[in-house]
Amino acid sequence: MSEIKNDNPDAMSGTDGSPVIEKTPEETIAELEQKARNPEGPGESFEDLNKRQAVAAGMPASEVVDIADAPREQVPDLPARRMVPAEGRFMVWDATLDHGTTREDLERTSFWKHNTTRVKPFDEIRAICEDGSFVAYLIVQAIGPKDMKVHVREFVEMDKIDPNALAIPQGYKVDWGGRIAMWRARQGSDVLKEGFQTESEARRWLGSHLQVMNR
Repeated sequence: MSEIKNDNPDAMSGTDGSPVIEKTPEETIAELEQKARNPEGPGESFEDLNKRQAVAAGMPASEVVDIADAPREQVPDLPARRMVPAEGRFMVWDATLDHGTTREDLERTSFWKHNTTRVKPFDEIRAICEDGSFVAYLIVQAIGPKDMKVHVREFVEMDKIDPNALAIPQGYKVDWGGRIAMWRARQGSDVLKEGFQTESEARRWLGSHLQVMNR
């Protein structure tokens, strides 16, 4: 508990002549915590509270430094010998992905198991889906005996299908015919036209074709 120390004739007194109550450090800290959490008043920031707690615990105020203002040890300037041409230090690979490959496949470590002996960490990969749907830019992070982890730096959808695009009537179909036929428009088993670079291009052609046929 707090004590009233009035045995010193020179002790300070309040404005009404009563002796000043000196609080213990524990009481001071408790009062500051209550003040900082008081929802009805402005209170103190936790940074100020930490400073006052340090002072109450006996640390000189001149030695209390805000963490945000604390000096950071400066790293050495980059020497010229540590910046060299990238050629020979890492490789940039070009990967052609099968139709139907997704971003989730790229992030699956076993997807790359046939290539673990060819690459090294920090190599870069430009992965292009053969159907023209996306291009992904990857960085190799870690390599295991039968798997590899990559960071997807950028994933660009090249042929995002509009959900409001023309619906394909029953009996017609747009599908991927392989790297030679590419995207194609079909009526049943008959190929109406092939060689489209993207699915949306094939859909647009089929829509125009059906409009002409229905006139």
